Amino acid sequence: MTTPRSKKPVSKVTSIDGARRKASGTTAEMLPDVQGLLDWVLRDPRLVEYCAYAVDQFEVAARLETFGLSARVVRTSFGFSDVFAAAAVVFESIPYMDVRPEKKPGPKMGNAQDLLRGALYAVPAIFVSVVILSFHPAPFGGCSRSVSRSPGAPRRPSPY
Repeated sequence: MTTPRSKKPVSKVTSIDGARRKASGTTAEMLPDVQGLLDWVLRDPRLVEYCAYAVDQFEVAARLETFGLSARVVRTSFGFSDVFAAAAVVFESIPYMDVRPEKKPGPKMGNAQDLLRGALYAVPAIFVSVVILSFHPAPFGGCSRSVSRSPGAPRRPSPY
């Protein structure tokens, strides 16, 4: 079960980075640059949308890496230990947006286009049947030639 994410709008995302630096009294190099990371994410509207639709921080990590934020870039540019730590910050900072797919009506069936398509698919089967029947007039085991003998021909004796 994941923790609920903030409901504040994306444009009002704020950084806790400055407050943490003041409280700890350390230099800027020791703490991650949260505001810089959020500014980098907010520059690309598609990335913001993907991060807002994400259901967990691992999905955000995958999106960050897809958009070019590798482990080395996260370490050198923003000061995070890895992409997953940066993704956790982004996941908590950008509000969740629920995605509901639009219901589109399906195409109507049984129109003239469907009938023509059915006829088009039936043509090869009909063609093959005609070709087979042209070579074998009696396809179901019947004899195609009638065996007849002339009226004056002698009968062959039966071998039995």
